[in-house]
Amino acid sequence: MKRYRVNKHDKYIGRRIFYFIIIIILVFIWMISYIRVNKAFPKAEQVVYEYEKPMEIDGLKIELADSSIVDNVSQIIEKYDDENIIAKLQKSKKNYRYIYVELNVYNDS
Repeated sequence: MKRYRVNKHDKYIGRRIFYFIIIIILVFIWMISYIRVNKAFPKAEQVVYEYEKPMEIDGLKIELADSSIVDNVSQIIEKYDDENIIAKLQKSKKNYRYIYVELNVYNDS
C-alpha cells in the first residue's frame, strides 16, 4: 500500500475558505448596519445665525439681549435671582469660568 504525503498548504485550504467566508459575512453585516444607521441619523444641516438678527424657529423669535464671560461664582450670584442656581454654585468647590447669556423670546404664533 502506497502512502501519499499531504502538503501542509493543502491541509489548511478548508480553514482558509471557512475564515474567508466568515469575514465576508461579517463585512456584509457591518455594511448593512452602517447603511441603516446613516439612514436613521442623517447629517445635520448647517444653520448660521447672525448676531444682530433674531432667530426664527417655529413661530418663536429669539434674540440675544446680553452675554458675558464670568470668571468667578460671586459675579454670577450678583446676576442671578434664582435661589436654586445660587445654592448649587455655592456648593461647588471648583472655580469654573461661566458664560452668562440673556435671551429675549417672542411668540409670534
